[in-house]
Amino acid sequence: MAAEVGGVEIQTRVDADSPAVALRHASRSAGLLVLGASGRGVLGTVLGSVTLAASHAECPVVVVRGDGNDSADRPVLVGVDGVPLSDTALAHAFDAAAAHGAPLTALHVWSDNDTERFHLSHYFELKAWEQMKHVEERALAERLAGWSERYPDVAVERRIEHDEPARALVELSASSSLVVVATRGRGGFAGLLLGSTGLALIQLAECPVMLVGPESRQIP
Repeated sequence: MAAEVGGVEIQTRVDADSPAVALRHASRSAGLLVLGASGRGVLGTVLGSVTLAASHAECPVVVVRGDGNDSADRPVLVGVDGVPLSDTALAHAFDAAAAHGAPLTALHVWSDNDTERFHLSHYFELKAWEQMKHVEERALAERLAGWSERYPDVAVERRIEHDEPARALVELSASSSLVVVATRGRGGFAGLLLGSTGLALIQLAECPVMLVGPESRQIP
């Protein structure tokens, strides 16, 4: 494969540690960790070692899903939720789009449980949705402004959805070349550390998924 691509230096390594431990150690000096979406691990699921590695990696993790027939005209899809870690996800999403000459779709998803601002009388539900949509659209545009200036050649589509994040991202993954999300879950199990959205994507997405965790380094 290296001969076909050309100019790629290959190093091999054999490690006696468990896959999750070995991959986490390797992530300390890696720019990107790429994993398949199959293989059994300690969780007793096909994603055991993947979730363990992705939860603790010190660089972004790409879980390869889909049919592999990605096209440059398919956008990179990035989930934006307004927290600081999503800026790191945006950095990697813009970088991936620029590197592959692909457009970028920035998706902000919120549901009734996401904000107290939406807890209004049902009589004003439609009006509240319209007001919230304008607020969220303005906030998303402001968040993307600096990145668009840094990557002027990347065409950006902004989308606001009133839905569950995992469901909206999985649905749009069918027409995307890559999904990029920040993961910040907490808990004693790998699935909780990875977060419910990240866990859903590595099981259900129809294209590769890039997971950017709290320990992932931002692009300089």
